[in-house]
Amino acid sequence: PVYTPPSDQSHNGAVMILPPMVLQFALLPFTLLPVIQIVHEREAKVKHQLCLMGLDVRVYWAVKLLYQSGVLLTLFLAPTLVSALVTGTVSGEGVAAFALIAVCALPSILLFAFLISFVFKTKEAASGFYLLAFTFTTIVPTIVVQSVTDLNIVKGMSYAMMLIPINQIIKGLSVILYADFLKKQQEAFAHSGLPPAFKPPDPPAYLCWTYKQQSTGPDGDVTTLEMPGPGFCLLAAFCTFILYSICLYYLDVRLY
Repeated sequence: PVYTPPSDQSHNGAVMILPPMVLQFALLPFTLLPVIQIVHEREAKVKHQLCLMGLDVRVYWAVKLLYQSGVLLTLFLAPTLVSALVTGTVSGEGVAAFALIAVCALPSILLFAFLISFVFKTKEAASGFYLLAFTFTTIVPTIVVQSVTDLNIVKGMSYAMMLIPINQIIKGLSVILYADFLKKQQEAFAHSGLPPAFKPPDPPAYLCWTYKQQSTGPDGDVTTLEMPGPGFCLLAAFCTFILYSICLYYLDVRLY
């Protein structure tokens, strides 16, 4: 590999944005279908009939979660991990870390989709407007974070975005790709013969709690920003799972 000093345009543009953005769009149909199914069952009063026959509402949602989690693991996560390894997009250690983050975040992603389903009264409305909800909770915040120049806003939004479970996977993958990028840069630097002043930053651990991201301003000044890492994404996945489970139960029992 040829060593080139890291810059915002190189690792933020090509390495840290494109694969996570593709992953966001790939998740869209897998979260849309459960929403449509739940709205359709609500229209047909399927859950109401099951509850009248003695089914506990908690069992209903638990079965939904287990079934949809199996679909996501089989049809989304497994092919994603295999293609990441085969194409070399992510290193072997990085794939293991990403798999752990994804497995922990998928239940929260589904619970968040279940909660959004309460907004829609018909499956046609769900089909039409879910894309907008998905865009404004995942894709738009990602673009805004990459566009804003105020570092305090960037840091605050990065932590706030962890409340949306899909962003936990996206952020985890971004940091893992960033770590792989810096590892390759250090390997290239070791054979470049350049003085230590040109040495790239040390790569973050694949499951670090936070990591330091360097940003180069228009005047050439380098600023270091402490951002949430994959370890924080794991904690966020656990917390949002508890939060959205409670919200789903009380919303369903109290309002529906």
